[in-house]
Amino acid sequence: MVNALEKFRTQRRRKMGLISYHQDSSRAKSSFCKAPPDLGTPALPQTSLRDMSVHRTGVTASPVFLDFLPDDYTMSGNPARKGLMIFCEKWISTLHGNEGLSTMRIAYFDCFSGISGNMILGALLDLGVSKDVLVESLAGLGLEPFEIQTSIQKKGFIRGTHVAVKAKSPPTHERSFREIRELIQMSRLSDKIKQESVEAFRRLAEAEGKIHGQDPEEVHFHEVGALDSIVDIVGSFVAIETLKIEAVYASRLPLGTGTVECRHGTLPVPAPATVELLRGVPVFDAQIQSELVTPTGAAWITTLASDFGRFPEMEIERVGYGVGDRDLGKVPNLLRILLGNLEPLLSQDRVMIVESDIDDMNPEFFEPLMQKLYASGALDVSLTPIQMKKNRPGVLIRAICEETSHLDIAQTILRESTSIGVRYFPVYRRKLDRRIEAVKTRYGDVRVKISTDNEGRIYHISPEYDDCSRLSSENKVSILEIYQEALLKARRREK
Repeated sequence: MVNALEKFRTQRRRKMGLISYHQDSSRAKSSFCKAPPDLGTPALPQTSLRDMSVHRTGVTASPVFLDFLPDDYTMSGNPARKGLMIFCEKWISTLHGNEGLSTMRIAYFDCFSGISGNMILGALLDLGVSKDVLVESLAGLGLEPFEIQTSIQKKGFIRGTHVAVKAKSPPTHERSFREIRELIQMSRLSDKIKQESVEAFRRLAEAEGKIHGQDPEEVHFHEVGALDSIVDIVGSFVAIETLKIEAVYASRLPLGTGTVECRHGTLPVPAPATVELLRGVPVFDAQIQSELVTPTGAAWITTLASDFGRFPEMEIERVGYGVGDRDLGKVPNLLRILLGNLEPLLSQDRVMIVESDIDDMNPEFFEPLMQKLYASGALDVSLTPIQMKKNRPGVLIRAICEETSHLDIAQTILRESTSIGVRYFPVYRRKLDRRIEAVKTRYGDVRVKISTDNEGRIYHISPEYDDCSRLSSENKVSILEIYQEALLKARRREK
């Protein structure tokens, strides 16, 4: 996700020339501080302010527009400044003719009944990719003659596109990862498609190699090395580029149960290679006795997806359905892809909250507990006074951490406090990007934290307290003086 946003960010800045407006406040004010005609007091519906989003218009407004309202101007407890910002965004978009440049084209893979190679390709064709474009792009791979057969089929009450790749002659041998990589690298495909395709097969080779105790370079694929899998994987990357999709997101992946027959014999479902490929990916038991996620599907989606989880905030443009080969009973074997636009002003991630209520611990022990929670991987720790049963005063200790660290955090709370139980649950965050830089003051270097959105627009500049405190003690001057000088130097440098 970071790479996709960085690329998008650079392209948009180049197209729009917004860097000067955000980084040079004096220039921004001289160009934009005149209010639009009849701006007046914004007429904002009181019931919808909470739901208003600065992500819904074409171009982000320069922060100077927020100066039209005082900081304490609110309506029904919600900042009316946000509504004014929406108004100004639209005004700037019209002024510069840049409507729509702020959106990023994304695809969300709704894998409600699994994912496989032909389901991916079928859904992308259903979104409008021409089969002729695929055939022409894949012609340079040096594969044996083949045909891509497409048909409209129904699963349950939903129609979709089914894809079958048929070889016109029997395959001569099984291909190794090295051979497949050479085929891709020697083709006329774009560098991006080559890189993504090789990465997908590399992941497959490493998974198979680990399971069978082989060097990934020497792994000979059977099912995955077959013609249809090569066409599905490479063709799907071609389709992504054709649709100009800049980022891919996916749902949690459903896993089936049972067994599956392959060249290695009878294997458990999900297949060992699939399980290896899904390390770190959120999955759940679909309670269906069938293979839902194939190794090909797992390799492809884990290569390209930026995140696995809920539907992103997006404006849906088109929906495509790829038809699978299995009969799953009540659940239609389909992959749904939603194509649309995401406006990535703020980064998003998912973290865990681990918390516990404590009413019987010596308050002196909270400080070492907090220190040990940070050492265990906590991103932030807070203490909140609460009233507990029998009206006892207590403390809610809450730690935010990465999903992989929540067990360590829970164990630390149980070991280092009087708590006998914890709660934990996942949450999503919207956050500003942060970077640390050093500025030179008369008293020494001070680190400052600079917070920006994904456009690079600065929201906050904060000198580090520890540096200011240390220099204050060393130079026998007020910490406020050092803080203000560091802040002024940082602001001047960022103009």
